[in-house]
Amino acid sequence: RQDKGGAPEAVVSTQSTGAVANRTLEDLVKKLGDRILPEVIPILESSLQSPDVTQRQGVCLGLSKIISDTSKDQVEDYSDKLLPAIRSALTDCSPEVRNAAAGTFAKLHDSLGTKALDEILSPLLANLSLLEGEKAEYLIGALKEIMQAKSSVVLPYMVPKLVQKPVNIGALASLSSVAGEALYEHLDTVISAIIGGLCEMEGDNEGGEELAKELEHAQLIVSSIAEDDGHETILEILSEMFAEEDVQKRRYCALLFATFCTNEYLAIEDHVVAIWKALLGRFSDPDKEVVKTCWGAFNAATKRLSSEDM
Repeated sequence: RQDKGGAPEAVVSTQSTGAVANRTLEDLVKKLGDRILPEVIPILESSLQSPDVTQRQGVCLGLSKIISDTSKDQVEDYSDKLLPAIRSALTDCSPEVRNAAAGTFAKLHDSLGTKALDEILSPLLANLSLLEGEKAEYLIGALKEIMQAKSSVVLPYMVPKLVQKPVNIGALASLSSVAGEALYEHLDTVISAIIGGLCEMEGDNEGGEELAKELEHAQLIVSSIAEDDGHETILEILSEMFAEEDVQKRRYCALLFATFCTNEYLAIEDHVVAIWKALLGRFSDPDKEVVKTCWGAFNAATKRLSSEDM
């Protein structure tokens, strides 16, 4: 017979990150099932307030074990306790705890599906524009960890929310750095929203440092694309956007195109014909800024070619 009074203390000890504690928790859950959960979960939840990073990290691993070793029905029954605990851990000040919490989220999603996205991601995204400083950094860090754990599921959920006005270009830039190939099918939506957001900022006279910062974020998204499929996609998108009647959109399109031409991952020789074709059509643009930027992009692309490719 297990000692219910002593077991939770072992669970939340600083050794909870070790294999022994994990096996102990696994045995408890398997043997006692939902009888042990009412006692273990509240103690794990309260231990997330511990000043000990190792203990908080161990709590996340403990929660992962609980979710893995119990039925989906049991996870659903205790979701009202699990969800707030995981949300809290995901915005922890420690990257180690956030990383462990992202793994817990992945386990929770396997059990709860869309409910995990609605109950955890939605509140996090809602707070994104409200937080500043370290708290905002922790939140972005949480979203990046979640993205790495479940990019194919998380990105389609987050993109429509992040591109709503006002477009959070900074968040998109942070997430694109870890999204990988999962981002490529959303590039059309993301680039259109980014350029629209930049134009709106300029139209609202939100220029200066803030606009420059957002433009830098937009350029980071373009420069983070590392695979050839992504390069083909972004080239096609920007080439089409050069036909926009709105001169502001063409200007920002040209700036992003210039960034694309300097992308360190881009095999320039494989795309030079399409690049030149897109740029040559803009040299007669009625806007001088568009023409100037396109010439800069043309020169940047040309300098990267070998003499043989030239």
